[in-house]
Amino acid sequence: MRAILLFPLVALAACATPTPKDMEKLPVAEVCYLSMIDSSDKDAAQAEVNRRRVNCNDHMAEIKKIQDIEQRTGGMGGGIGEATPRQGSGSGRGY
Repeated sequence: MRAILLFPLVALAACATPTPKDMEKLPVAEVCYLSMIDSSDKDAAQAEVNRRRVNCNDHMAEIKKIQDIEQRTGGMGGGIGEATPRQGSGSGRGY
């Protein structure tokens, strides 16, 4: 019974791992970003950076934009609380 419950999780994890072909399709900045953060994709992304022979420092502006988006959406790049809107309008009336 437990094996049946775990199978969807294993299948989902296998689908979530990018293949080298998936990495080839990504823009340079995204591959560089993935190679810099601590994720399960880091090794595959670093291999793709090496294959392309790119200098990720040349793409830092784009990488910062990706990082900002990740932080605002609560992704891997930052904290969730930074993008959470404050309650109320500041008038003290509660709306």
